[in-house]
Amino acid sequence: MEDRLFVELELPHHGWMRLTLRQGSNEFSEHASCVGPDFPCQLVEALIRLLALGPPQVAWMFLEPVWLGLHFHSEGLTVCTHSDQWHQPPTIPEAGELLFQVTGSPARVARRFYLALTRLGAQAREQPHTWMQHWDTPFPEERLVQLHSSLRGPFNAPDKAES
Repeated sequence: MEDRLFVELELPHHGWMRLTLRQGSNEFSEHASCVGPDFPCQLVEALIRLLALGPPQVAWMFLEPVWLGLHFHSEGLTVCTHSDQWHQPPTIPEAGELLFQVTGSPARVARRFYLALTRLGAQAREQPHTWMQHWDTPFPEERLVQLHSSLRGPFNAPDKAES
């Protein structure tokens, strides 16, 4: 049986948001900056594209001065560093040092991220002043609803073991 992917996104604090990924004994944790592309929005958009268009898709996470690419592909997810540019995401998403790798179908990986984003969205709604004080943009509620609809599509029904 495949190890379940654990995804956690914490409420931002002073312009930084922690992402933690774990599968089996492998763990990755890093803070995204609110400077540059909006990470929660980047993540939701990449997952919507993954389910609509298929892999590969990428979401960018800015760490000042290093970029991390969350590369969604047909076998799962890889997280790679990209340090060749400062002000914008790299133009060659395949280049970079591998930091973390997860196996699983695109729909399964997307579901795990969706659950983490849903928890984060609930916290952002409960503490809107905290969210806006520590992050530059509103939480992407409307796009998260679209991601939920994409996950409910006929080809993305949850596995019984995942429920």
